[in-house]
Amino acid sequence: MGYNASVTANCWKVHTCVHCSTVFRYYMTRKVTAQGNTEDGARTNLGKAVVASLTTGVDPYCCPTCGLMPPEMVTAARNSRYGCLNWMTIGVGACLMIALGVEFPVSTVIFWGVILLGILAAVFALTALKNPNANVQGNLTTAQKEVQEQKLFIEEKPENPPVRSSSLGEVTHGGHPLALGLLCAGLFLLALPETMRVVSGWRANESFFPAVVGPGDTPTYYFHRGISSIKGYWKGRVKAEMSGAGLSAPKELQSETKDNNWGDSISVKSSEKDSSETLWAKVVIPNETALASKDAKVHLKVEYVAPVMSGSNNFREEAGTVEESPDLHLSSPGAGSLYGKLAWWGVVGGSGLILMAGYLLVRHAKSLKGNPHHALQAED
Repeated sequence: MGYNASVTANCWKVHTCVHCSTVFRYYMTRKVTAQGNTEDGARTNLGKAVVASLTTGVDPYCCPTCGLMPPEMVTAARNSRYGCLNWMTIGVGACLMIALGVEFPVSTVIFWGVILLGILAAVFALTALKNPNANVQGNLTTAQKEVQEQKLFIEEKPENPPVRSSSLGEVTHGGHPLALGLLCAGLFLLALPETMRVVSGWRANESFFPAVVGPGDTPTYYFHRGISSIKGYWKGRVKAEMSGAGLSAPKELQSETKDNNWGDSISVKSSEKDSSETLWAKVVIPNETALASKDAKVHLKVEYVAPVMSGSNNFREEAGTVEESPDLHLSSPGAGSLYGKLAWWGVVGGSGLILMAGYLLVRHAKSLKGNPHHALQAED
């Protein structure tokens, strides 16, 4: 059994401006939570968490003398957002890889990948390029108002503050050409399979995975027929023929389908007693150059057997036959294999490049040179 402890901690945060050396402070509040195996352990961990939170935490305020937002505050704000964006990039990339792994249509995976990762890349770029010190005069006006409202306090002010420079924003600029280039390269790589398909004139085939098929490829066809079985088990025997495409007679194709073996008994949970499955067949397209860019028809017949519940504790085997004859638009030899590889390169490489850009932006934010800041005890 674990124990939780939480507290609202307050302190004065003191900063020294890197530009004009003004020392100012503000009141900072943090709600801190910690866990432990015992109550004493939770309280001990809470104490450590409070110290860490108040020591490293900062709030966004600008210097009331020169208007500069200190680099340490800019770093904290940027890296807080970069951290969330990096985790979201990992999550989106993982979902896209899972979708490809279960043979979701490549075009749909790429479409949503470009949208979702494009949004994340845009937020990365906007966070990097938005400089809170682009308008120090506006910052100064806001800071002086906060002094009047007693939200910000000047502890020590230099006798001869320097004249503000129009280039003061360079102290906290977030531009990183390599990182921004990686963001663009990641999106380009992600869109590459569909771009290649359009440029090469490869026609998509509904219900085939991958949708692009050429001589020498081994696509999977998903029937427009589903079955219900225990744990999704089924096995079958498939017969496949191809006609058209300049063939003088129908040509038998090498093919295979699912081949589960459940034996005489099946251990099953209640949620697995009636699982839906889509029938499929994998076919080998002859590696004949003459078939390239031709239209064909594939005749598929699957005779399947699947275990279904019979009563509350027994099962029986149910047999059936499904036949379909989809049209097949053939592309250049090996086009389907290349299209599938480009899809994986796009998803893995594209999300990886965006994640690498995020890492570089985090490092760049941490490189901003700010003065040390410290916390002073505040009375509750």
